Amino acid sequence: MRMQNIGNRFSVETVFSIFVIAVCGILLLVFVLVPRSKVRSQMTAVYSNGNQIRLSMLAANDEKTFPPGRSGLIRWPDSSHFLAELIERNLLDVTYGFFAPPMEIKYYAKDYRQFVDGKFHNIWCVTLDLENTKSNVPAIFTQNFSFSSNTLSSCTGFNPKAPPWGDRGGVILLRDGGGYIVKNADEAIAIFKTATNMFLWPLGNRQFMAH
Repeated sequence: MRMQNIGNRFSVETVFSIFVIAVCGILLLVFVLVPRSKVRSQMTAVYSNGNQIRLSMLAANDEKTFPPGRSGLIRWPDSSHFLAELIERNLLDVTYGFFAPPMEIKYYAKDYRQFVDGKFHNIWCVTLDLENTKSNVPAIFTQNFSFSSNTLSSCTGFNPKAPPWGDRGGVILLRDGGGYIVKNADEAIAIFKTATNMFLWPLGNRQFMAH
């Protein structure tokens, strides 16, 4: 009888231990693996969006106006004004919410006026003087990379406070096709370091950081 009680207790403790392990596994899935998967999905979608923008920039270049040269610092005060022009000239058939951080409705712009109102509605930086550079120079990239100046070669990695993903990774599209979903700061620095082009932030010469 005593042996039976010990066996019953062992069975209960075993079942309880298995239950605790299962709960911990579920919590790991919910709080760690699912968010990572969500970010990966967002990066893939943003990469696809960025390629659409890149193609529209190349189409605009047929008019010998785009991609922006160094004079873009005067013509376009920021990348948002440049991207808005692509829409207004029917070179990019999307809504203004297309440029906002994924799933962040509060940043979506409804129209041109709201998009260029000086507030954050756009995650993309745009490189200047693309017509005089190599094919592997970043043309557009998400604004969560960090730089010590507005020159590509000054990249220092990621800004953990900058949308869309902080230091979890960013997206880069190259001038003549291809690009990167970058998750490592050293890799980001290596991609940008050989390019001396200047670029436009979404909000002029400053980076937007979430509070």
